[in-house]
Amino acid sequence: MTYKNKTVVSIYGNNYTITGVESEEYIHKVALYIDKKMRDIARVNNVLSNGIIAVLSAVNTADDYFKSIEKLENVMKESRNEIEKLKSEHQKIEEKSAKDTEQLKNEAGKREEALINEIEQLKSEFQQKEEEFSKETERLKNEAGRKEEALTNEIEQLKGEYKQMEELMFEEYNRLKDEYHKKGEEFMKDIERLI
Repeated sequence: MTYKNKTVVSIYGNNYTITGVESEEYIHKVALYIDKKMRDIARVNNVLSNGIIAVLSAVNTADDYFKSIEKLENVMKESRNEIEKLKSEHQKIEEKSAKDTEQLKNEAGKREEALINEIEQLKSEFQQKEEEFSKETERLKNEAGRKEEALTNEIEQLKGEYKQMEELMFEEYNRLKDEYHKKGEEFMKDIERLI
């Protein structure tokens, strides 16, 4: 039986309890992403209802998801094409090597060493292309890691800004409350003087 986490998250000013097998950190990350989407939409058009904001956020999130999937599929397709190209080149190299080897057998021994050197050079070129492909794959992984780190940093920054805004609002609330009490006391003193 899979253990499920219960995590309370805040999305667009409302608290929700999310149940899932993912970590609390991940659930908060998803909730923060949705919250940002909703706030961005609300900022653009502040007359929309919460329901419409939620639907538009879902549409935008789905759009982001499908675009990411499409981008990933394109990268994978390009990678497969490159692998197929390398396989085809490798097969051609092997076929040429076999042909050259047969030709060497039919020719005098003086050409054998030169053709073997050519085969080794072709193998080296293939290996070099294989290494270049591995480096490119590693580069793409590193780039994805950097983008993920940048997004995480941006989320942390937004969390800090939200916390700061929350503290400012709390301070303003306390100030207004004190001011209200003070005016209330002054009002009561004025009434006592009038009586």
